[in-house]
Order: sequence, then C-alpha cells, then structure tokens
Amino acid sequence: PPGSGISDVPANVLILLDKSGSMSVRMTSGDGFSYPYSVATDSSGDVYVGSYWLRGIKKFTYSTKKNDTSFGSSGTYRGSGNCRSYYPMNMKVHNNKLYVASFYQNRIFRYDLANGNCDWSTSLYRARNVSVAQNFLYASGNGGMLTYNISGATPSKVNCSFSGSLSGYGRYYGQTPDYKRENFYVQYYRYLYRHTIGSNGCINTSYSSRIPVGNWYYSYGMDHHPSNEFILYGNDWTNHRVSKVTLNSSRNRYTTMKNVGRYGRGASKTGNVRMYYGWGLTVDKVNNRVLSANYHKQSVQAFDLDLNF
Repeated sequence: PPGSGISDVPANVLILLDKSGSMSVRMTSGDGFSYPYSVATDSSGDVYVGSYWLRGIKKFTYSTKKNDTSFGSSGTYRGSGNCRSYYPMNMKVHNNKLYVASFYQNRIFRYDLANGNCDWSTSLYRARNVSVAQNFLYASGNGGMLTYNISGATPSKVNCSFSGSLSGYGRYYGQTPDYKRENFYVQYYRYLYRHTIGSNGCINTSYSSRIPVGNWYYSYGMDHHPSNEFILYGNDWTNHRVSKVTLNSSRNRYTTMKNVGRYGRGASKTGNVRMYYGWGLTVDKVNNRVLSANYHKQSVQAFDLDLNF
C-alpha cells in the first residue's frame, strides 16, 4: 500500500490515481510528498499540493503525474517572510494566482503562477481556510474571518461584520460559498450552516438555515460545484470518505448525499475507494474533477463530479 513502507513501495512516495481508478504512475521519493494538507488546481488541470512534512507546496503535471521541477525551488515552493508556506492548511487558485492559508506563519498569501512571485499577503492568526467565488476571497482562522474583492490587480478588503454566528467559524475548516456567491456554507459536527451573502460580498452574521447532515462529523475541506448552486462537496475526516451533498430548493435540507470511500491505505479502485483522513479538497472547475488530499494515506485522489473514481 502507498505510504506505508510495506512491500516494494517506500514510505515517502505518492501514488496519484486518476478518476478511472488506474494506477498510472509510481512517484519516486523526490517527486512525492508527506502528509498533504491542501490541494488546488490551475486552469490546465495541474495539481498543487500543500504538505505538512515539507512545509511547502509542490506542483504536479496532471497528464504525467510528475513533480514539475521548474516550480518554486527544484519543484517545491517554501517561500520566506510574509510569503512563507508554513503548514499550508488550504489553497485555491483564481485567475492564475494561488491563494494559501499558511497556518503557523499567520498569513494569507498569494503566489503568481505566471511569474513565480509572491505579490500579496495579509495577516490572519492561525489561518485555516480560503475559498473563492465570483471574484471574492473568503479567509478564516483563529483570528477571525476576512473578505476581499480580488477582481483587480491587488485584493481590496471589504469591511464586514463577523459577529453573531460567524464569530466562531474561524476555527472551523469546512467552508465554501456556492458558485453564484449567494450563500456561504460552514460544516461542523453533523450540521451544515447556511448564511446568505450580500451584494457587497459580506456574509450575513446570522445563519438562514441549519441543515442536518447525518453522521458527517467534520469536514476539513469543502468546495462548490462549478455550475450548480445546490451542490457542495466535502471531505469527511471522521469517516474517511468524500461527500457530495445536493440541497433542496429552499436550502434547508439535503435531497441526496453521496458518500464515497472507507478507511484504508490500500490502492483505490472503482467500487472500493480507500481513504485515510481526507483533509483538503478542491473542485477543478475547468476539467470537472473533485480532488481529495488524504493526510495519512499520503496521496491525492481524483473523482468526476458525481464522485465516480
């Protein structure tokens, strides 16, 4: 099994699986990563993985599953100062810019994928989450929540109130707006909390609905469907699986929930997806894929939008 050191697979390799379930390539120790927190994709479908062990970010070319050694320094971006990747908890790509929540650096920073420069950062104590929709960035951490308009060359802060129900959300991981940026969702302990979003981008401080989601306990990564405002995706850390949730028209209950995965380090295949503490999750909105970073399996796995492996 990958990442365990059993059989002929070294303990620090990555096996990256495509959505067909085939094992397309075995990474060498130089190509792989250890304990991935976060995953993001660019417009070409290439994959960025934030690693706890490396305290850095690697880029993988999706077609070859190989580490792009031209990225960062010899294939890994670690950065320095306000742009240091120090426990990259969450990442999202928007307009060819990689936004990173750097937990122990207490920053949200932006890395330009075109020129390899970090061109913006802001302070946020114990930054945990970033999410993007319709040119707005939402960031949260122990220090609270931040909203930025990122349609221009430099992010512009939107002054919003984060009192009421929002005040405690900085410590929660599973957060995403819908693709229209009309509602903002937070998942915590068997519930999905929905807040409306105003035309100025600010999240309403009181939730509009609290949606029971069964035994989906904790999501450490969420994202939205690229074109359907009623569909959300999230990792289920506790149950070692990934979930697709479709809400009803009133957005106060779900109509269907599809769960895929079960505990295990072994290789996944169609009908038998193995996960071990899914952390970061992203939806590749260009190529219509859902990617899940598995922390203890030390891998990233890809699904189509209906979670077929």
